[in-house]
Parts: sequence; C-alpha cells; structure tokens
Amino acid sequence: MKKTISLLLSLMLALNIFLLPAHADETTKPTVYGPVALQMVESDAFREIGLQVLYDPSLLYIVLNTEGGYLPLTIVMKITDNEYALLQQDDTFAMMKEDGMRMLGQMEGNTYLMFHAADAPSLEQYFANMLGIDYQSLPEGTRQDVENALPLAGEAITTLEPVSAGEAMKAVFTFSTTDLDGNAITSDIIAQKDLTVINVWGTFCGPCIGEMPALAAWDQELPENVQIIGIISDVYVGGDTAAARNILSSTGVQFLNLLSNDSLIPLLSQSQYVPTTYIVDRRGNLVADPIIGADVEGYKAVVNNYLAQ
Repeated sequence: MKKTISLLLSLMLALNIFLLPAHADETTKPTVYGPVALQMVESDAFREIGLQVLYDPSLLYIVLNTEGGYLPLTIVMKITDNEYALLQQDDTFAMMKEDGMRMLGQMEGNTYLMFHAADAPSLEQYFANMLGIDYQSLPEGTRQDVENALPLAGEAITTLEPVSAGEAMKAVFTFSTTDLDGNAITSDIIAQKDLTVINVWGTFCGPCIGEMPALAAWDQELPENVQIIGIISDVYVGGDTAAARNILSSTGVQFLNLLSNDSLIPLLSQSQYVPTTYIVDRRGNLVADPIIGADVEGYKAVVNNYLAQ
C-alpha cells in the first residue's frame, strides 16, 4: 500500500467532487450528509462567506467556493476498518497524522477520518499534501478568504459524528418537496404502496429520456400496490420546469414526477449518474441494489421477483 495521501485524495477528489450537488440544507438540526451527521450547517454567515457542504456516500467536504473553484477546507473519509488497519502498517499513516488527521470514530466496520486545514502544521502543508496546490500561488484575496472562512468551518466540524447505515438510508428516502404543479409531496407517499420505483433522471440525459416511453407503458400495466415516481435531478423547486414538462408530455409519462430541493440531497448524492433507479418497500427499505443506467427490463425483474415471494 505504497501511495501518498496526496495521491489518494487527489484521486478521490477528481472522481467525486465535481459530481456532487452544490445545494445544502438550511436547517440547524442534525442533518445526514453521506457518511456523517452535521449539526451546524448553512447559517447566513456560513453561506455569505462562501462555505458549502458537498458529499457522497463515503466522503464529505466543507469547501470554500472561490472564483477558481472549490477549495476543500475539511475532508472526511469513510474507509473500512480493514483498510484502516492496513493503512496503519504503511508510512502513509504517519504522513496523514503529520497532516493533522483525526479519527472521528468507528461504526459498523468502518473508520471515519477527518482532515481540517487548521489542524495541519501550516496551510501551506495542508494545501500541498492534501490538495496538491501551492498555497502561496493562490491570489492574495483567495488566501484571505480561506483564512476568514476557517473559523466557521472549524465550528462546523465540532458537530460532526458518524452515522449508522440505517440512519443514512433513512435520510435518503425522507423528503418533502413538490411536483411540477406545486403540490406538496412528502416521503409518506412511499408508505402508500408495497413497492415504489424511484427513477432519478435529468432533462439533459439522453438515456433517461430514451427510457421514458417504456416507463410510461409499464406504469399503465403495474398492479395497484406498485407505483413509479420520477425525481428530476436538475430542476429545483422554483426553477424553470418547461423542459421537464415537454419531455414528460412527449414521452407519454403520467406517473408523478418531483422537483429537487434540499430535502432530496441525500438521495441525489447517492445518484452520481442518471438515470439511477431505486426500488423500495413501503418502509423505505431497498429491496435490491440501485440500478444505474436505463434498464426498464431490469426494474421489471426486481419488481416481479419481489411480488412473487
């Protein structure tokens, strides 16, 4: 396991950070963000200074949004306990500790590690080792923004704690949003049927649109105890719904479609590619692994197998 922490994190950042939703919850109660729960989220001061929370199932970032892009000031990694044990046997572990690594905790076979810019011996070391960036090469205004943002990011991390897989999954399928006509819809709708097929799609996505006619036809054949719900990943409440309406109308879709908002971030964070389709029971439990890509026959197979049990 001879790899440096900068290479490891550079790979993770390259694969993940530009795929994450840039919307964040505005509540101040504990909110599940991928691998952790965060108590302090976007206060006015947090937002105004340019801080955002980005995440996926195994990584969380508190980033400063600058003209040059996102600069992660905090990085939380979820790795398995076995990976953590192997890491401790490698000289990379010593390097990580020198860069200010903290262990948030261990839960359900996973270890949660955190890096925060202010914990490193210097910002120069953090930016060089964690992000591969020469801190002094950043514009003076950006460096000043980083230093101004660090105290608020530091307050946020004091509330971080790992969450169980059950808590994370409960957050994924708990939402309150509207349909395209502004009608309020909550996750209570899932409890109304034995199975719900949740199709996350985007108006920019050719395969998503391509499978719509087949989904529309299947919807008309489903038994009363099964429903399809679409979630439009790139159209938020209050946004322009014209493109989505045109797509649904032209493909014959009559099933319910929901607009995205902050309450759907946990689900959207799981859906790094569209279409992604989840099939859940009335308690919001997945009955099969999510299906990535357009595969109506695959959705049908999961539903038919479940109903046949």
